[in-house]
Amino acid sequence: MTPQDKISALDRVVNSESFNIANHINESHYTLFEKAIAELENEPKVLLNEVLDALKKGETLNIQTKLKGLLHYIKQHPEVVTGPLAILIDLFT
Repeated sequence: MTPQDKISALDRVVNSESFNIANHINESHYTLFEKAIAELENEPKVLLNEVLDALKKGETLNIQTKLKGLLHYIKQHPEVVTGPLAILIDLFT
């Protein structure tokens, strides 16, 4: 799957009316978030860290908002979809 395919799949899932983060992510996935955050820089690093923080706090609505912000960024910068971030996206698709 190309980075663009991954982005499109993530877009469909996150923007679905039936989206529920619990169907895709649990605490055992937090290390993947941390690895992806460690590899990223600047805005995508901040955005993904905000998603993880919202996950840890159980802020369901905030998680979706933060994911949409990250999705908006990676649509404009698909080159960041590598390594652990690509694996994270696979969890949603």
